[in-house]
Amino acid sequence: SLFTRNDMNLLGVIFKPASVEDVIPDIHDSKKYLLPKINRKILEDKDFDVKKFVGISDNQVRTFITKMHWVLMNEKYVESTREFKTDSLVDNLLRLVKIDDYPLTIANHPLYRLSLFGKPYVSAEPEFVVSNKNVSMVVVEDKHLRNVKARTNFGETQLSAEILACGDENISEKIIEQTVFAMRVISMHVTFYKAVIPEAYWEDLDKGLPQEQSVVIKRWPMINGKQTGLDLANSDEREKVLKSLVKIHNINQVIVGVLNENDCF
Repeated sequence: SLFTRNDMNLLGVIFKPASVEDVIPDIHDSKKYLLPKINRKILEDKDFDVKKFVGISDNQVRTFITKMHWVLMNEKYVESTREFKTDSLVDNLLRLVKIDDYPLTIANHPLYRLSLFGKPYVSAEPEFVVSNKNVSMVVVEDKHLRNVKARTNFGETQLSAEILACGDENISEKIIEQTVFAMRVISMHVTFYKAVIPEAYWEDLDKGLPQEQSVVIKRWPMINGKQTGLDLANSDEREKVLKSLVKIHNINQVIVGVLNENDCF
């Protein structure tokens, strides 16, 4: 069964609204791919053609713009159609900030498990993962606005499972404090998260459900909803997304996983 709010409560997971400074590391910045002339109105035009934009010659940028158009057009369809287009946009977004450049490499569908009493409690199968050891990032995507419901905290319930499972994967050899970043993408709307999971929490889990320890997952932007994240179709908000990813990318030793909300069970 899917991870539930009750599971989240039992494991001592709390979501907390936070400022950008509390979630995004304050390191190297970038201003590439801001595309200020490209907005939602332009991208929603059914006759949109990226070749019409004079001055945009970089084919990687053209691809990114085209995929944003795909996703916005996808919002007009029922949830079961053209789901691959959000996958493709998220994959392209990660590659724009060099997530797939050596020494970081995107891999497909590893299996993560969170264990209690020495037995698997929840599992997550990421769509993509870039691996190293000290810091992690999971990216949860939902293909369509219609898929996201308030009863799942707009996907945050499953996200908490994925954060814990990702952290658990990294302590297979040694129990250490884990910092896990996350990015939730609902259609074109992006929300960032950060959780610092203390060593004592993992030690508690070895004995069963945590009795004294908890995990606080900080959220930015602060409000949780299906369209409260940063909008990739808005040039100012797109800039914030790209800058945030660049900063997270440049932390030493990063793991980035792209997970589908329905892959936890």
